[in-house]
Amino acid sequence: MFPNETIMALFPNETRKEGEKMRKALLNARIERNLTQEEVAQKAGISRSAYTNIERGVKNPSFDVAVRIKKRPSVARTTIFF
Repeated sequence: MFPNETIMALFPNETRKEGEKMRKALLNARIERNLTQEEVAQKAGISRSAYTNIERGVKNPSFDVAVRIKKRPSVARTTIFF
């Protein structure tokens, strides 16, 4: 098992709830700032499809990607990940 799979196996409800909070926060932050998924992805240095998968909950961001998204003041001034 990979670390994320181990955490999800041990705490499935908690990780699901936290993931949903993160997705809603990403979506709300993007909409509040009138940004497209393409613009957020570009600012974070990832593809639009990768960002879309993160926002939809299809994929989890790596730690590095999460930090890059959070560090962008125009993208995520609110608490998204931590």
